[in-house]
Amino acid sequence: MGENIIVFSPHPDDETLGCGGTIAKKTSEGYQVHVVILTDGRHAFSKILKINSNPDPENLSKIRRKEVIEATAILGVPASHLLFLDFEDGTLRKHTKELREKIVEILKEFLQLRSIFHSFVILILIMKLQTELLASVVKI
Repeated sequence: MGENIIVFSPHPDDETLGCGGTIAKKTSEGYQVHVVILTDGRHAFSKILKINSNPDPENLSKIRRKEVIEATAILGVPASHLLFLDFEDGTLRKHTKELREKIVEILKEFLQLRSIFHSFVILILIMKLQTELLASVVKI
């Protein structure tokens, strides 16, 4: 079995837009890629385009989740390798402590795979997260 890679994506589609080419390349080389999506993406249209209906934020969240599943499948990532944390879009700064704890928990669990698999790689895509959060993850 290939090496393992984990990608942390702040919003649905960041994993594809930010490192989709790398994900596709690594899955084609036999790597097992896992993707963690931190937020639900519900406010993408309302904050950027000022659209609050058709779709409303709740439906947009569902649409974006489906898009992540479809896009990552094209890149070679099975749905079983996706983890949606579902923090409300735009609220990560309010949940820094909880988010840090979840990321630490995920990374600790992922590190345990090291004894099962021959080697291990972590690829972290963190866009727009506080430097404090990144520093706490690196200290593990």
